[in-house]
Amino acid sequence: MARDKVFRVRLTQQEWDKLEKTAKVRGISSAEVLRDYIKRLPTSEIGDSDDISSFTDLRSI
Repeated sequence: MARDKVFRVRLTQQEWDKLEKTAKVRGISSAEVLRDYIKRLPTSEIGDSDDISSFTDLRSI
């Protein structure tokens, strides 16, 4: 599937460093780290406790 959408976000230096460190440890790009987290987001409506934990996981980046 072609990637034709662009997402821009501002990060603090601490957030940036954490993202870059995660990417380096995993041997992938920072964009791929974010794509991996997006793939784990729920496809159902928000409200299930499992859905909430997925969003909590994103905060740990």
